[in-house]
Amino acid sequence: MKTVISCLATHSCHIFLCVTLATMLPELLLQNPVLFACYKKYARQWFQEDAMKKFSFCLTLLFCFCFFILLACSSARITPVNVDADGVAIKGYDPVAYFTMGGPVKGQKEFQQEWQGATWRFSSQEHLALFQANPEKYAPQYGGY
Repeated sequence: MKTVISCLATHSCHIFLCVTLATMLPELLLQNPVLFACYKKYARQWFQEDAMKKFSFCLTLLFCFCFFILLACSSARITPVNVDADGVAIKGYDPVAYFTMGGPVKGQKEFQQEWQGATWRFSSQEHLALFQANPEKYAPQYGGY
């Protein structure tokens, strides 16, 4: 669901641009006689075609639009946890220390845990054990994004 929402947010500017251009089209046609003549010719041709051709054309456009939206959404993958280039969560800081010590403490490599596709580091074995007992309690909300 988050992927679809982020995809729609990403492509909302494209949708806004298309709507803006569609609302400006009549004004542009009235200002430019060449464009108006072309539009008039093709519009007349469009309205003279039978209903089945119009329906199949609109259905094809709708299918293409849906296909490209789904394609764009599927390529926008969001990982469950915000990690750095090495796969370490919250830049290597101890997430338990925020609760027990009241602030950030850098974690050590010898006390680390893999959880939700990320490496979590801790400043002590005690903090590692607390995290292993209840990771949802100590992990940052929304994966640290």
